[in-house]
Amino acid sequence: MEASASEHESVTLGRRLRASLLIGLCCLLVYNVNRRAISAGDALPARYLPFAIWQHHSLLLDPIATLTAQGRGDGAFWMVSAPGGHKISLYPVVLPVLIAPLYLPAVGTLHLQGWTEGRLDHVARVMEKLSASLVAALSASLLYLLLRRRAAPPIALLLTLAYAFGTTTWVISSQALWQHGMAELLVIGALLLLTGPCTAPRALAAGLLCGLIAANRPPDVILAAALGAYGLFWAGRRVALLAAAAVVPVGLVLLYNLGAADNLAGGYGLMGKPAFLQHDLLSGLGGLLFSPTRGLFVFSPFLLFLVLAWRHLPRDRAERGLTLALSAGVVLQVLLYAKADWRAGISWGPRYMTDLLPLLLWMLVPDRKSVV
Repeated sequence: MEASASEHESVTLGRRLRASLLIGLCCLLVYNVNRRAISAGDALPARYLPFAIWQHHSLLLDPIATLTAQGRGDGAFWMVSAPGGHKISLYPVVLPVLIAPLYLPAVGTLHLQGWTEGRLDHVARVMEKLSASLVAALSASLLYLLLRRRAAPPIALLLTLAYAFGTTTWVISSQALWQHGMAELLVIGALLLLTGPCTAPRALAAGLLCGLIAANRPPDVILAAALGAYGLFWAGRRVALLAAAAVVPVGLVLLYNLGAADNLAGGYGLMGKPAFLQHDLLSGLGGLLFSPTRGLFVFSPFLLFLVLAWRHLPRDRAERGLTLALSAGVVLQVLLYAKADWRAGISWGPRYMTDLLPLLLWMLVPDRKSVV
């Protein structure tokens, strides 16, 4: 009987992994059908920094400043001047560091063909789209595995497809190297760990991912805190491992910020005093959720079913606790962005809401009855 049960679990896991792989490949194909990136200035440092890392062993933009500016000179808002005359990215460098290994074949190709600015620019544009679409496709693939822990195959597949093709995962995360695609992947990875049994390696990995979530995009510290709060109970006697691992990426980013920008906030700290949270809360909420060009429920109307989520809270105590922690994180981050400029710059759709999507999809799953 034990052998039969073990064999059944192995077969079930194999089916889930095959389905996950097929979903990822399908997403990767669809995301690349347009054969071009749909980028913006916000994504340019992440497009070029991996080449500076490989070629110049530097996180500074100095060696590639002219190319990264794209002819805008001092008007390139995505670059800031740091003490000492260096040029650095306005945004955190977690994303370009994490995707840098993907750029190794491109760097090798440039070395073989000759390292010219024209070739570098062309290869960088190709790599931006490939890297962004791969990260987004991988997040969809892993989301299916996550949802299968709470839902039967048809429901998990339906919600995964809605996430992959009915949200800004497609129109933003898969099209350019915004921070949002990596944020989705990190959040889903953390949820996969936190919904499984706790072991020492899992506690370390969960802490590392929570730290990366906060370091990758500062407003996501709220999401990292929600995941981490649940993680403290999930880790039990291994809580020290989780906390220590979370400190590592945050500490490294702070060291970079101090070294490169002489400011704990990094590039953001060199902007002066922007009025980030000086907007009206109610109009911000309306814009975030219902604006014709930015509204979450306009672009992803299936998420309106979230109003019924309270009727399908998980029966499992641990899952219910995680869902409540995630709900608090979602509410707090929506309120944060409502006080900011909810239009989110040059983008299409509710860009600021992108990082929340894995949490919202988790909460959409009805109460588990017949997961096989």
